[in-house]
Amino acid sequence: MKTSKTIISLSLTASLAILAGCDKGNEVKVDNTAKPVEVAKPAIEKTVSAVTNAAAAAVTTATAAAADVHAAATAQADTIIDQAKALISQSKYSDAFSALQKLSGTTLSDSQAKLVASLKEQIQKGLAAAVPTNAAGALNGLLPK
Repeated sequence: MKTSKTIISLSLTASLAILAGCDKGNEVKVDNTAKPVEVAKPAIEKTVSAVTNAAAAAVTTATAAAADVHAAATAQADTIIDQAKALISQSKYSDAFSALQKLSGTTLSDSQAKLVASLKEQIQKGLAAAVPTNAAGALNGLLPK
């Protein structure tokens, strides 16, 4: 009987030792929870890098598109200015003024703004010179000969 009690107590002690060893294994598993962060870190860095590169590409594309829009607006303004010059040379001052009015909402470069101001002065001078001629012609038709 003593032997069976000894065997039972030894097997209980061994079982407790094994169970105590399992608790230490759980502690190791808790330490392993930090590893997923280390594993995910390169993937996160890769994603951040990809997003940064995509943002840089978007900025480059937007800058190029803005430059294209600006170039198109400048070309359109130059076309209207050239049209106004041609109309002034033909003494079509009111048509030239109407053409320049199309530029009222447009942001012009300094050289374009100076040119438009000069053309407006030419239009005003041309209209002022044309009024007396037209008025005299109109009066000549009214005066008896």
